[in-house]
Amino acid sequence: MTTQFPFFDAKAFASIQEKNFAALVEANKAAVAGYQDLAKRQATLVEAYLADAKSQLSNIKPEPVSMDAASAKAEEFKLAVEKAAGEAKDLFEAAHKTNVEVFEILKARADTALTEVKKAMAA
Repeated sequence: MTTQFPFFDAKAFASIQEKNFAALVEANKAAVAGYQDLAKRQATLVEAYLADAKSQLSNIKPEPVSMDAASAKAEEFKLAVEKAAGEAKDLFEAAHKTNVEVFEILKARADTALTEVKKAMAA
């Protein structure tokens, strides 16, 4: 037997809570998927950076370096830093996209729940 309260529909409230829980589950799934992808991308980048660093270190020879060779190495370093900055930006944007997706799921549910609560209170 369901207890009825004045100005409140308990069945409607229970239904609202079930929908809220479902929205939380959906938001968590989106967050996990997004951050798993982000972690995989980060791991791939770290592996690539380590392989590149190992290669660069193996090419170091204890001998004098010409200005042209030093200039070329400086340019390589500059390009590597620019590439890393671009990849960091991509990772940031991916994290931001995941956060926005999760926020939109929860916001949509909150907006709908508010309307449902108002209806349940008026019943």
